[in-house]
Amino acid sequence: MHLLSERKANDKYVIFNADDFGMSYANNQAIQSLFLNHHISSSTLMVPCPWAKQAAQWAVEHPQYDIGVHLTLTNEWDKYKWGPLHSNLTSLTTPDGYFPTTTEQLENMAKEEEVKLELVAQVERALEWGLDITHLDNHMGSVYGLHTGKHFIASIFEICLKFQLPFRFPRHFEHLFVRSLPPKVEEEIKQITTMADQLGIVILDYLYGVQYQHKQEDTYETVRNEFIQLIKNVKPGITEFIFHPAIITEEWKEVNPHYNKRDYERLVLEDEQFKQVLRDENIKLISWRQLRDTMRADKS
Repeated sequence: MHLLSERKANDKYVIFNADDFGMSYANNQAIQSLFLNHHISSSTLMVPCPWAKQAAQWAVEHPQYDIGVHLTLTNEWDKYKWGPLHSNLTSLTTPDGYFPTTTEQLENMAKEEEVKLELVAQVERALEWGLDITHLDNHMGSVYGLHTGKHFIASIFEICLKFQLPFRFPRHFEHLFVRSLPPKVEEEIKQITTMADQLGIVILDYLYGVQYQHKQEDTYETVRNEFIQLIKNVKPGITEFIFHPAIITEEWKEVNPHYNKRDYERLVLEDEQFKQVLRDENIKLISWRQLRDTMRADKS
């Protein structure tokens, strides 16, 4: 018996994933501490980023923790840049050689064959570094096609099948950062979930995260309370919570003008009031490794 066959209709399973492992040393310090103190279920590595190698080395030294690959095709910061591992992928880069800033830009310019080449390279680089990859997800939702409907899921699912890995794709998008979707995109989501089931690729039921919109009035308490409310709204099934923890450093302040929000997310995961709500709601914390092993068992 494995997790997916053992679960009951009303069971609520949650994964706490720390995105952006390897983006910066500030991210790495926060994520490593959260793992060591058992505050997160998993994290995902941004292979093209400057601090990815340090994160990967740490992951190899700590194989008990779930680390996936945060497939990266965008770069949102003005002063802190990265680009593809592959050279000469012109549909994935701006004139200065970096990834585009927004997912909408990416959808408008990217060619599917170049997306696949780059993402396979990122997975293979993580494997070369010795990572026992537990799952795949993507930075900024860049492969979902949420802006124009142009998604790259066919290539993603080919990669999932090649490496036998589950993927962060929710059957329901209502708690994601995009609050409303065009009808065309909603229909695409239904088709994608059907495709995943037919191929035997494990995906999520729900994906939750806090949307700040960089409000000046955000405080630690407002951020914690929003996460607590999301926990109280968790439905039966498998839900992933996206966190972006980082410690505050002078360098991180230069990169991210809203650096304090990332520190708030780190503190929420350590917060006893937040943890008590988890217990009160009878939520079971699980890991991507369990889902990966379930997927591989079903394929054997």
